[in-house]
Amino acid sequence: MLRADRHPTVTHRATPPFRPRRPAPAGRCPPGGPSTPAAATATLTTDQGPISTFRPGQALTTVGAEFLSGSTVQVVVYSTPIVLGSATTAADGTVSVPVTIPADLEAGQHSLVASGVDADGNVRTLRAGGVGRR
Repeated sequence: MLRADRHPTVTHRATPPFRPRRPAPAGRCPPGGPSTPAAATATLTTDQGPISTFRPGQALTTVGAEFLSGSTVQVVVYSTPIVLGSATTAADGTVSVPVTIPADLEAGQHSLVASGVDADGNVRTLRAGGVGRR
């Protein structure tokens, strides 16, 4: 029981705000980085619509939706992972990431993968498979 002349002490501890990790800058993924793309939850499209082929040096804009508002989405080309770019999502969860397919990308099967988080905090991965042509 508290006496009338004593007041309980309440201590509050401030916690730092959550800060999402910054994506890697564009370029080759560092050793130990993602060597295979995550399973896709949806199809990645572009400003040119869905694509199934792309060529070295080609510029396009990847387009995605249903990401967490204000979060970062990163676009990587696989089979040898190369970070192509990243962007912050709009208030409605949409994102557009302008990218250029690397000039030295080997011919063969590749995937463009956009990764981020959805509104519930789950990983969201969009993927477009394609054939790199010279």
